[in-house]
Amino acid sequence: MLFTPTAPTPYLTLSFLPANPSIASNAPMGSVVATTTPSWSDGSPFRGTLSFAQPYSNDQGVFAISGSDLIVNPSGPGLAAAAKTAQNVTIVATQ
Repeated sequence: MLFTPTAPTPYLTLSFLPANPSIASNAPMGSVVATTTPSWSDGSPFRGTLSFAQPYSNDQGVFAISGSDLIVNPSGPGLAAAAKTAQNVTIVATQ
């Protein structure tokens, strides 16, 4: 019997710049909060799209994704409250 190991499946990593983004309470709508950099673990480029998913879709409309930028949603309510508390988002990568 010959055992041939399979190569591990590449997985997607997502990094943020800055690593711990924050929102100023006076940030104008449309401000970039962080730039995301998705990349495959094997070094190949990610050519898909990023979007929000449950359970933290975009924290009640505070955030939006534009290309690779996480922005303060121009039509989202609650910016002042969001600036005072930790916000969670779930980001899905689709290729």
